[in-house]
Amino acid sequence: MANRKKSIVNKKYKLTSGSQWPVYILISIFFFVTGAGLSYHLLNAGRLTEFILRIAELEKELSGLEQEYAEINAELEISNLAKDKLLQDLTAAKEENNILQEDVLFYEKIVGKRKK
Repeated sequence: MANRKKSIVNKKYKLTSGSQWPVYILISIFFFVTGAGLSYHLLNAGRLTEFILRIAELEKELSGLEQEYAEINAELEISNLAKDKLLQDLTAAKEENNILQEDVLFYEKIVGKRKK
């Protein structure tokens, strides 16, 4: 049994690398290029590229529209705030006008109506 192990350990394998490896590399390159070409043709990569470019174009347009929407929304908020401020001022002016009319009526009762 020791001889058997010794013979397995002592065996030396020789690896020969002849002149065939350049041929294998050329065959590999050929099949890679052929596979890439077939994939491009069968998967309609030309249309796929066009589709991807269209998506990029639409995304750019969308970002422009979103920016325009944000600007218009900001203007609308400013307009709403201005409207609310004007309504508050109008309400305050009406209240002050009512108070002043009550005062005028009070003084007219006391003094009498003035002739114009």
